[in-house]
Amino acid sequence: MPSTKEKLEKEKIRLKKIYSVNLPLGILGGIIFSFGYPYIPRKSGRKPQIEMMEYSEAVTDNAILFGIVLAISFYFLISKSKRNIEKLQREFNVEKKNIKKY
Repeated sequence: MPSTKEKLEKEKIRLKKIYSVNLPLGILGGIIFSFGYPYIPRKSGRKPQIEMMEYSEAVTDNAILFGIVLAISFYFLISKSKRNIEKLQREFNVEKKNIKKY
């Protein structure tokens, strides 16, 4: 069973990975999504978005939508990771105090 210190280090590495890997990939995916999605038809028999509005409007709409979703999801992901780090830090400090007592 991993110790609290090991769990804490893993969670810190996970948070760094979110900032260094997942966020840039999410932004890159959003850019690709924004430029490609207007050409894809929604349901069978429906026109693609590019035929209903101008390309620049379609790209802007999709970029705004994806940006909002990305911001909300990363906010919750990062806040969850930070809460876990704070919880593990408190547990680690309690373990340290208990070791010093004995």
